[in-house]
Amino acid sequence: MPMEATLFARLWEEIDFDDHPHSGGHGCQPEGELIVTEGDGWIRLADDRLSLSLGLETEADSIHRWTPTSVQMNDGPERMGVHRWSLSPSSMTDELAAWVKTRIGEPEEISGPSVE
Repeated sequence: MPMEATLFARLWEEIDFDDHPHSGGHGCQPEGELIVTEGDGWIRLADDRLSLSLGLETEADSIHRWTPTSVQMNDGPERMGVHRWSLSPSSMTDELAAWVKTRIGEPEEISGPSVE
């Protein structure tokens, strides 16, 4: 599986079932074309159901911040908008974390309660 699809699946796992769109399937594999866009410090992935981003805040249905350790970003429980906790390299496989770092850089230090 290409790394873009692997990252999409990992971000999808973070979305609460009740928040995901009612149209389309419930699986973590992209449906339709997977569209990937990148910028300085972020990557955005979108399929026919929704868009997910990792890194700096961008326009996406679900925004996941990229931090050295996973920290609480807000009180939740919503998963759309800025996700209630960030993702860190330790929350994914070493291979995926290394690939993300080559695409968007090192995680950004953000203070908050740890969720690791």
